[in-house]
Amino acid sequence: MSRSRIAEVISTQVICKQPNRYIGWPTIAKAPNGELLVVFSGDRDAHVDPFGKTLLMRSRDDGRNWDEPELVNDTPLDDRDAGICICGDGTVILSWFTSHYEDEIYMGWAPSGQEARWSEKIRSVGTADIQQWAGQTVLNGRYALGHWTRRSTDNGRTWEDPVRVPPSTPHGPIVLSDGRLMYVGIEGNQGRKIGQGSILAAESLDQGRTWAVIGRTNMYPEYRGDAPGGRSYLTEPHVVEVAPGRLLAMARY
Repeated sequence: MSRSRIAEVISTQVICKQPNRYIGWPTIAKAPNGELLVVFSGDRDAHVDPFGKTLLMRSRDDGRNWDEPELVNDTPLDDRDAGICICGDGTVILSWFTSHYEDEIYMGWAPSGQEARWSEKIRSVGTADIQQWAGQTVLNGRYALGHWTRRSTDNGRTWEDPVRVPPSTPHGPIVLSDGRLMYVGIEGNQGRKIGQGSILAAESLDQGRTWAVIGRTNMYPEYRGDAPGGRSYLTEPHVVEVAPGRLLAMARY
């Protein structure tokens, strides 16, 4: 008998409004205590800006009502796409990435009337901030991305220090049937114009404390269609376990 299910939409509602702000890239999971946890990047000016923060909301009644957003991450850089999953022992794993551009690139995206505010924020980011939260290399005006996870053992009330991880993708890692954490994501996107970069598969055997790359594939494979430069650009991948030991990953093109 097929195990397929057709989802039934019971209701829809807005759970967070931030007037004149931009909210993006949420992920949801159910904590060990039964609460629903939603994480996202919020309090933003735009799709790309230097202001993003990782926020968390929780519901104690299966999504009918939601608490006000809680701040989880506010690094000096732009804290972007947030993922969340729950380990077998109840540990909550939060993932996100940090992004930064050279000043003139950023300022080209500043909304009219917000130039002074953007300039002040960008100038507040020092070299040490960039080296800590992103990477030291810069290519085509963009610094290497910072890829991060954090752990919580109390249903997302408090969080351990960030852990730098090899890949990143919007919705983060998953928990496999054997208890491992599996994270399929990109190693970066600085090499887009030259077609160099990989989608990585990384695993954690200790509930997100450490990570190791166990596989990789080219994220810019040859493509004979209308792709610029004759190469595809595969990004924002995600993996699911369709049966014990059998994984299926897909990527945005």
